[in-house]
Amino acid sequence: MTKTDKRKAAGLILGLTALVGLSWYIWGVGLWSWAARDFENQYNLARSSGKLAEMCTRSGLVAESHLQAENQVQYQIWDEIEKRDCAAANIIE
Repeated sequence: MTKTDKRKAAGLILGLTALVGLSWYIWGVGLWSWAARDFENQYNLARSSGKLAEMCTRSGLVAESHLQAENQVQYQIWDEIEKRDCAAANIIE
């Protein structure tokens, strides 16, 4: 194997590694992070309507999406919000 062939192989491996990492981010954690933001927007709409059961449901979705995105701090915050909202709606977990 020549030096040029080794460089091409190393470049290919590096490129594939970068592609796999980017794909994981976009379809893995990145997708759930995007979903969390979307669910937070939906929660805010439900909150503005004042519907307690809807707020309970939406806050649970936000908490779950942060859990899937492995965002522990936001998960804990939204888990507490869900508990508060569900208690206000008389919905027991």
